[in-house]
Amino acid sequence: MTFTSDGTWVDWTSTVGIDAVIVKGGPNANVYRYDPPAESFGDTGLVTPTNPNNYKPYGLSHVDFCYDIELQVSKTADTSWTRSHTWTIDKVGDETELELAAGEMHDVAYDVTLDATPTDSDWAVQGEIAVTNPHDTMAATVTGVTDSMTGGIAADVDCGGDFPRSIAPGATLVCTYGPTALPDATDRVKTAVVTATEAVPGGTATADVTFSEDPTSVVDECIDVTDSLEGDLGTVCVEDLPKTISYTHQITAEECGEWTVHNVASFETNDTGATGEDDHDVAVTVECQTGCTLTQGYWKTHSEKGPAPYDETWAMLPNGADTTFFLSGKSWHEVFNTPPAGNSYLLAGPPVRRGRAERAQRRRHHGGLRRDGCGEDLPGDLHAGAGLRREEDPGCRGHRSGGRPRLLQQRSDRPGPLRRVT
Repeated sequence: MTFTSDGTWVDWTSTVGIDAVIVKGGPNANVYRYDPPAESFGDTGLVTPTNPNNYKPYGLSHVDFCYDIELQVSKTADTSWTRSHTWTIDKVGDETELELAAGEMHDVAYDVTLDATPTDSDWAVQGEIAVTNPHDTMAATVTGVTDSMTGGIAADVDCGGDFPRSIAPGATLVCTYGPTALPDATDRVKTAVVTATEAVPGGTATADVTFSEDPTSVVDECIDVTDSLEGDLGTVCVEDLPKTISYTHQITAEECGEWTVHNVASFETNDTGATGEDDHDVAVTVECQTGCTLTQGYWKTHSEKGPAPYDETWAMLPNGADTTFFLSGKSWHEVFNTPPAGNSYLLAGPPVRRGRAERAQRRRHHGGLRRDGCGEDLPGDLHAGAGLRREEDPGCRGHRSGGRPRLLQQRSDRPGPLRRVT
């Protein structure tokens, strides 16, 4: 310890906790008491008693420092907590229904979106309590060690045996506690209390209980993703989120009829093996024509305007799907998207009558009429009521195999009732 004085006033510091300081001068002394257990390790301005004859402090004669050697106690507080992840998966496609022709192929775009929700739990604290006997010659007898924290939460302490326990001079007894479960991550203070006999008194120690922002344990932070159509989609971890995996799958109309393309995306977590899945269905309709013409529904969706793949038969019209449909004032595409019910123009087309001489002239112009497998003449011009057909249609026989699609005229120069053109 160190102290300084001008003969009356005293300042001091010490590396040992001081219980009281006695400053003597004249016939009396002033006692400066530091209430235990709040011992002091320094003070200033201590002075001798006042001389009643001159109302000045007596001259300093000596200073006494009073202290005891007590057990030195220290402790640690190590916190831990867990973050778990609950995963979700969402599977969508850009098509839910498809109308295809036999042999047609169409790409469907799929998105698999993955996300996770974190949940924090399992807050706990554990540590050590070290009890050291600083006395040079005297053993200390410890009668108990307890540990508690803010909120009245107590911890079980293990000192390796029953009490009382003897600690030799200069030796240290190490006790452990925890892990002690906590309700949340609130900051707390832990206090260890060591009781001992009077020879070498006990002591106390405190430690702050705080939690870091990073969890000490992470559960299900990654998943493996698979897809029934695409196969392995890889591993996704929380640091990748939000995550969307995109791919396309080609659907081929291999047979006529109605069927469903069922697609399932699923995942499995890396720790607990939790699973999840989501699916997407595409209803496919494949119409195989048995007559000479494809349907209005086919042509209105297979022009350059989409959404189905382009059928180059449209190139036979001067301006493709935007070509004006005769006297209707609308384009072919607009007409095909207009319901024909109640519209005699669209049901049979405008009447076109040609005389026998005109038909003969057309034969000469086109090198003679050619008949297709459905028994219809194939003229070289177009008029309202015309349908579009593919020569490879299995319902039309007697034509060349694999030929280009041709424009087929629905004859309207013969007398008779109006016929609906499909």
